[in-house]
Amino acid sequence: RIIGNIVCKSNCGNLLGYENHSGKTYLQKDTKPLGTTNIGFGNNGDDGTEGAVMNNVFGSYLHGPILAKSPAFADLLLTKAINQSGQSVVFDTLDDNLELNASTSAQSRPR
Repeated sequence: RIIGNIVCKSNCGNLLGYENHSGKTYLQKDTKPLGTTNIGFGNNGDDGTEGAVMNNVFGSYLHGPILAKSPAFADLLLTKAINQSGQSVVFDTLDDNLELNASTSAQSRPR
């Protein structure tokens, strides 16, 4: 069983969560990982990958307040959802210090 805090590096910065699974996922060639693990085991504990991305579908073993601690990832998902509706959006820049501080604090916790 794979249990503990996890930090993975993605195109949207670090994603944080908690993993609690016994699954072992190996990605096919046409599927990209959501990120690579810095702390934790991710998809299978072997290849350093976490999650999967194909087109507009994102999968992950991450549990917990992922979006609250990963504001760039939240922005990406919101942008994709709005653009999928045929509209276009550009978000105003917000102060993400509270979210980034929560992320930094969570990264310092022991496994």
